[in-house]
Amino acid sequence: MRNTQFLPVLVVDDSRTTTAIIRACLAELGIDNVDEVDSGEAALRMIDIKNYGVIFSDWHMSPVSGPDLLKEVRARKGAIKPKFAFMTMDDRWSNITTARTLGADAFIVKPESPGAMRNKIGAFMNTRV
Repeated sequence: MRNTQFLPVLVVDDSRTTTAIIRACLAELGIDNVDEVDSGEAALRMIDIKNYGVIFSDWHMSPVSGPDLLKEVRARKGAIKPKFAFMTMDDRWSNITTARTLGADAFIVKPESPGAMRNKIGAFMNTRV
């Protein structure tokens, strides 16, 4: 059964491996309306043309970082405000605090196994896994 509660989803990460894993986790949860881009700049172009219910973003990207992307997403007037989750291996407390301050809905530290990642994504998406 497909979960359409938060569709469509945008995955923003400069690692093709990470985007493939996130896409596979979402597919296992019945979510297949997923777009992926490899930079914050590309994400800004995508949200100009499509409303997303959820955005998963890496923290470290250039020239538009994950925090910069979130600032822009939250600053847009009249636009749908998607759920926003950072997915990163950089679990410094200062980053978690910054993410909260900017209005992130989740800060997910990338686990070592795809199964653990699926569980974390499922919990964020309020989906039973």
